Amino acid sequence: GMTPELRPPSVPRAPAEPPAGPGAAAAPRRAAAPRVLVVEDDYFAGLACEAALTEAGLAVSAVATSGEEALALAEADPPDLAVMDIRLAGRMDGVE
Repeated sequence: GMTPELRPPSVPRAPAEPPAGPGAAAAPRRAAAPRVLVVEDDYFAGLACEAALTEAGLAVSAVATSGEEALALAEADPPDLAVMDIRLAGRMDGVE
């Protein structure tokens, strides 16, 4: 694999919480960070990808090193999205 260049998405900031007290509106709930499955057979590229995604405010659910491992992880705990290396070692590539 090759080292991905990632840029954080523009994520809107949650509005400031209103002051607490009688008649105050409830604080808005913050949505959970999207969960990402990283599929990368190069250890260092996987680490870099995980760090960039985490810094961008996303939650990395797992890092798989093969297509087969990625399928098993996605079936057991479906992510919101996957970041895939398309040239994976093994029988399956990232396109399959």
